[in-house]
Amino acid sequence: MQVKGNVILYNTRIYEEENLQPDVFLEKVKLVQRIRTSRQLKFSFLPTSAKDLERNNKIWEFVNGNSNALNYDHKYFIIMLPDWLHQFLRFSTQKNVMECIVVALTGLYAGEPAMRAKLEKRLERSLYLRVTDYYRQYFSDFEDFSFIVAEDWNLTDQINDEYFQKRKRFISRFDYFFRDHCSNPIVIPHIYPVYDPRYEQSMFVKNTFDVPLVNSYFSKSDWKRIILGDSKDELIRMESEAEPWIKWKESFVRENRLRA
Repeated sequence: MQVKGNVILYNTRIYEEENLQPDVFLEKVKLVQRIRTSRQLKFSFLPTSAKDLERNNKIWEFVNGNSNALNYDHKYFIIMLPDWLHQFLRFSTQKNVMECIVVALTGLYAGEPAMRAKLEKRLERSLYLRVTDYYRQYFSDFEDFSFIVAEDWNLTDQINDEYFQKRKRFISRFDYFFRDHCSNPIVIPHIYPVYDPRYEQSMFVKNTFDVPLVNSYFSKSDWKRIILGDSKDELIRMESEAEPWIKWKESFVRENRLRA
């Protein structure tokens, strides 16, 4: 499960979900050999619903110490996330995380006019209103901001000369806008709204807005049978893996000062 450039967070306080002692919890899972593992949990930089916003907030809580915050659909034992996202969430307030998302989406709305209708249709309504408000305040002079394609590339360069000049002004203005509204610069290379050679790895340029998080969990049924019941299920399933379970147990034993 370990992948370079990622941070793995182990939920070593999961026993608190049922007010159990650590040793009692470990006894209940002693027969488990593997744990369900997936990439279906996502942190979204383009939240489309209240549920997306809530999930983002709960992931922020998990990263900042409330490791049982996400335990409503599944019971999460492990979450792995990119180092840059971990640092962004760990060293930003919840309010600032949301502000940075709005700032990046404002840049996308202003700098890529073709995305405007898509954002209006998809973006969670309260965020969309914040984006358009910022756009009117800071970028209204970029309303007509389009690249014209011609069959002759020399002609394309000529007729787009004004576009390239305007793009330079946009990039300069967005840099200042981001600096003034988002206090954690580690995130900017990953959510820069338009192509810029400085930030070629930006997700937004690739039309990607969600970060999948590898996670290991018990389903509600697993929890009910194994933790609340006395099932001897080893959890050997198609989607289950052994390594994450071994690593979680090692971390759980160490953090709770138990005997293996």
